[in-house]
Amino acid sequence: MEEKEHFRKHGADETRHPRRALLPCGIGGSIAILGVLFLICFMFPYSGDDWAWGSSIGMERLRSGFAGYNGRYIGNLLVIALTRSRLLRAGVMAVTLFGIPWCVHVIVGRDDSAMFWLALALLLAIPNGIRAQGIVWTSGFTNYAVPALFILLYFVCFKDAFGEEYRPDARLMFPLFMLGVTNSLIMENVTLYNLLISLVVLVYVRIKHGIWDKVQLAFLVGACLGCVGMFTNSAYRSVAEGSDEYRSVNEGPILLGMSYKFMNTINRFFCLNNLALNLLVAFCGYCRYQQRKSFGSLLLCLATSLMGAMGFLSLTSVYVFVEADLLPIRAVICAVATAIFFVALMVLSIDARRPLLGPAVVLSVLALMAPLLVVNPVGPRNFMVTYCVLILAACLVANSCTAIDVQRGISIVRYSSCLLLLSWLLLFGVIARADYARYKTVSKGIAKQSSTITIRELPCSNSIHCANPYEELWATRFKLFYGIDEDVKLVVKKPGE
Repeated sequence: MEEKEHFRKHGADETRHPRRALLPCGIGGSIAILGVLFLICFMFPYSGDDWAWGSSIGMERLRSGFAGYNGRYIGNLLVIALTRSRLLRAGVMAVTLFGIPWCVHVIVGRDDSAMFWLALALLLAIPNGIRAQGIVWTSGFTNYAVPALFILLYFVCFKDAFGEEYRPDARLMFPLFMLGVTNSLIMENVTLYNLLISLVVLVYVRIKHGIWDKVQLAFLVGACLGCVGMFTNSAYRSVAEGSDEYRSVNEGPILLGMSYKFMNTINRFFCLNNLALNLLVAFCGYCRYQQRKSFGSLLLCLATSLMGAMGFLSLTSVYVFVEADLLPIRAVICAVATAIFFVALMVLSIDARRPLLGPAVVLSVLALMAPLLVVNPVGPRNFMVTYCVLILAACLVANSCTAIDVQRGISIVRYSSCLLLLSWLLLFGVIARADYARYKTVSKGIAKQSSTITIRELPCSNSIHCANPYEELWATRFKLFYGIDEDVKLVVKKPGE
């Protein structure tokens, strides 16, 4: 009864505050946040594969129709555009980074701004490795941040299917068809996820509401077409045959290989490094226990607290567990803790209005992660999508916690978001200044027709993916991007040299 009263007061009654439902921080606040995000994104340097996409290499890939490269046609076209205009890139990035917490706010359905600010704070607190490869790196952003937003838009459109009443809007058929096609031509695991989630929800709506949802069917058809377009690219035949120089699938016993990969690689990026998010879920688990003080709630509290502790431990374990023979023990402990956490997260995310929405979101995280168990290479960028969906799951957990002082909570997460935005501004302001100085050095070298151009290493390089062209491959692409003659020698100096 207490939870139902909480949802009655703070639930999805958007008729009382329609503007707040659309813009949780108001028109002025939204413009200010978008402006700050635009400035931050404008300061991101181009790096790594951006130099290839933004040069003649990108146009060669386009002219070949990306044959033998990959089937990420929408992502490829987008990165070609964004590497040719900083203004366009900053605008698309700012809208995407604003859209992710906005979608979370709409899905949760509160009539205040709590979930928007909480989602924004969690997004800004994203682990550095995922931020560097999934947001700052333009090539990574198009393939990982954009589909994350599209998945959340999918949940915005079908969140009511998990409630007691659901009336599909036929006007959404064509937009959802296009969403299905578009989001299935960006990232392979998202392509498979689109097919799975749309099929499951279609059947669920039929069982729960007694209708065949034409809007969901339109999305499914679009996802099927996108899937065909994606995987008919010859690149995946090369991967399956083991002839691709960069990508591969696991060899040897399937289950053994998946278990080893999860324990030693995936669970760190997938879950353990998400310190702020894990601690939030642990805190909400403790609050739920304080509300009920039942045996089941105690188990959830212990499980989520364990996960919070393991999240912190994962960040320091490289310094704590220095003996090689302890590493397998740590891997097993962390894997078990991750499994316990997800069971607890699934239970904690259940609310009185839409009991299956939370578990569907948590299972979506697992479905998006599963294909990564059998493919290589896997890096932090692959978990940008799962992190954003985990933000939604964490916000559903926080929304169900009635013991939290809402107004105080809003103030805390609002100030936290502003401080995090400021930290991003300072960090990337320093990087942008050095990046501009490097550009001026290159321009002067070209004007003087120098045989050697010496550039400085960008500061805070661990916050940027492949920030400096040390290797010959990256040096060649760097020269193509900035119009440097291929015979010119490129030298990268480290600070202090």
